Amino acid sequence: MGAKSVSKRIAYGDVFYKPDKRDKPFLVRIDMTNTCNQFCKKCFYPDYCRYNIPAHYMRLEEFRIIASKLFEFTYYLQLPFSFEALIHPEFEEIVETINQYSIPNVGIVTNGTTLSGRRAECIVDSRNITAVSVSLDAINASTYENIRGKPDLVKVLENIKYFQKYKIKRGKVLPHLKINVIIMRSNLEELPSLIEWCIANNVDEIEFFHVDPITAENDESVVNLPEAYNEIHEKIGRIASNSSQYVFLPPPFSPENFDFKTRQYIPRLCQEIQRSEYDSSYSDSFDPEAPHPYPVDVFCICPWMTQVIDCWGNVYPCAHRTNAPFGNIIHQDLEGCVNSIKRLRLRRQMIQDKHDEICLSCHSITPSSDPMKRKLTRVLPKNGERRQDSGRSADRGNSHES
Repeated sequence: MGAKSVSKRIAYGDVFYKPDKRDKPFLVRIDMTNTCNQFCKKCFYPDYCRYNIPAHYMRLEEFRIIASKLFEFTYYLQLPFSFEALIHPEFEEIVETINQYSIPNVGIVTNGTTLSGRRAECIVDSRNITAVSVSLDAINASTYENIRGKPDLVKVLENIKYFQKYKIKRGKVLPHLKINVIIMRSNLEELPSLIEWCIANNVDEIEFFHVDPITAENDESVVNLPEAYNEIHEKIGRIASNSSQYVFLPPPFSPENFDFKTRQYIPRLCQEIQRSEYDSSYSDSFDPEAPHPYPVDVFCICPWMTQVIDCWGNVYPCAHRTNAPFGNIIHQDLEGCVNSIKRLRLRRQMIQDKHDEICLSCHSITPSSDPMKRKLTRVLPKNGERRQDSGRSADRGNSHES
């Protein structure tokens, strides 16, 4: 152990963290590229393109280096985090690399435009991939193109059907297929038809999310139309309650998070937000008595457990990547990256209960939010089976992770 590492241990002994493989402590999210093949409305990517940053693809050898350092410690791996993973020229080889490790949960997030042929088949045939999430905000062609910036709807719908048929052909229950839907003013009235299409095509789960940011200044946010969203929420809920699909549905706007007199959204850290009565998304909670490697009395455990990695190997402790990276997992050893000075300082702020100062923009109100607190952990049903009841799941709490 070097002198620098020893001095950090002494100075930051209360927050210095040595991960243990037996704990499987890490949530890892990796962007293998910094580009996308769509230009979605309200996405950061069109603005990102204005900086003329050249497209970059993580080399397969670099991905293997990351895998060798992190994957034995990983309980959940998500590809990608912000961009489009399936356009990576070595995507199939990356899946083969993942298959060499024992990772309890591996999720792929995609816009579905290239979920076809060998890319789709290698995902289904993977021994590790447990879930695929396809972003689909409309089944009306003009609405889809308006939101996604490309006329790709027919292609995406056909790819979803092909993926489902190939799963049946291979006799596979997993990967669990989930559709992610962004709630916007542009598609609000069409959302009941969208969930009906998902049910008719045997999608396992549908998750609805408010467009970010949820503010009155965002002209696509339905916070400007609370009554309209509440009405659509009820329509979607009635459809969902008569199906076997799992559905995550944001709750209707209420006095707790919306001032109807001033018509202003009340921004706050809202982990304890009341869930929709129609929310049937499947989750399970941490056992408070079970041993775990993280502090039990901090607001957020991301600085200990979350590794968000960009296509250059830069590492961040949570979803908010506006600041400089906290390390580089390709060029540093695991300890140097996990216990970088910046991460140690952030952990100390967290244990000193200063999250209000450093996490003002974080609103953990969706299943895919970073795992704040000791909140519910997202799990799949055993063997990926559908829920048998047509009502709400019995054992659920306020928040969970995807």
